[in-house]
Amino acid sequence: MQDDGGRFGERGLELALRSLASGRTDARTARLAALHVPDGRPPSPFLDAGPFEATFRGAVELDLNDWYRFTVRGSGAVRLSVGGEVVLERESLPAGGAPASTEGEVRLDKGLNAIELVYRSPPTGDASVRVSWGNDYLPEEPLPPASLRRTASAEHERGADRRAARDLVARAMCARCHPVAGGPGAGSADAGPGAESADAATGGASPTARPAAPRAPVDGGMPELEAAAPGLDGVGGRLHREWIERWLLDPRSLRPHARMPRTLSADVAEARRQAADIAAYLAASGAASGADEPAPEADDPPPAGAVAEGRRLYAEIGCAACHRNGASGPAVPAAPRLIPAQAPLEPAGAAARDEARRPNLDDGHAAVRLADRWRPSALGRYLLDPTAHDPWSRMPQ
Repeated sequence: MQDDGGRFGERGLELALRSLASGRTDARTARLAALHVPDGRPPSPFLDAGPFEATFRGAVELDLNDWYRFTVRGSGAVRLSVGGEVVLERESLPAGGAPASTEGEVRLDKGLNAIELVYRSPPTGDASVRVSWGNDYLPEEPLPPASLRRTASAEHERGADRRAARDLVARAMCARCHPVAGGPGAGSADAGPGAESADAATGGASPTARPAAPRAPVDGGMPELEAAAPGLDGVGGRLHREWIERWLLDPRSLRPHARMPRTLSADVAEARRQAADIAAYLAASGAASGADEPAPEADDPPPAGAVAEGRRLYAEIGCAACHRNGASGPAVPAAPRLIPAQAPLEPAGAAARDEARRPNLDDGHAAVRLADRWRPSALGRYLLDPTAHDPWSRMPQ
């Protein structure tokens, strides 16, 4: 197949999905010529569960001419075409994972070779299909992802846009206030600031009352819609009041990638007063939260040698892989940069927020002085279980 590579300029294969019941479609990139959909589950977040058709389209790129035998395993019906010619077709794949193979080896040319696999799921049961190849000197293996190419198509772009929008809705936690099918909505008991939080703000029994405890990810549907902001139970026993006040005034001045918006008054003086009042209110939660979170108090000095041992563990565990500490660059764009307690904080503000919009640059990383934010004992508890108050935290245990 003669092609300069311009047509097949993207990595992977295009996977076009179509519901056989509704006719609705979706498309995405497939890293492998393989798919598995458990019984009763939809093949895509945008399609209903039930029988479907999946079409893998693209090309296999080779450095030299060669011959290959193609094999398909799974359940359902398949039609495999290479270079525009059907080389394998079955109305029903063999049961038990037995292979269905081409009659002989298929010649592939140097360069790009068009390939298409049309798969139709069985009426019931799991839907599964995977393609492999091999020859006399190459043991059977999946089509190598590094050799797969696809074209850019309008259908694929629509699918990418839908996934980007879906991800944005989840990351922005829109479903905490606005009803979304399959997730929490405004009508639910934990939809957002409601009666409980209002009661607390007007003198309720506990300053830690909130609409609901943070919920862990759930299986099925779109679990991201269940995401909640970190819980504030006992926050006064974990964080310093001054840091809470600064965070409320401008979250992105402390963390350029913060998702929490500025919610206080546009008037600077009024915003400072509001931040001070809310910080004082939240700081009181340490005393009211019970034994799990101690009341705000001064921490004892660290034991002799603790700082040196902590520095050793910081390097050994690999904290610097995400959190830059000094000149090292983090691998995770949203991870704060940790600096020593005695070092001055670099100004963030608008400049850092501008840099945060360019995730490939390190300059947008927040400079965090942990001593300003955390009480040492609370930081130790956080490191033991980062998800205790934030089940959706990306910090590993």
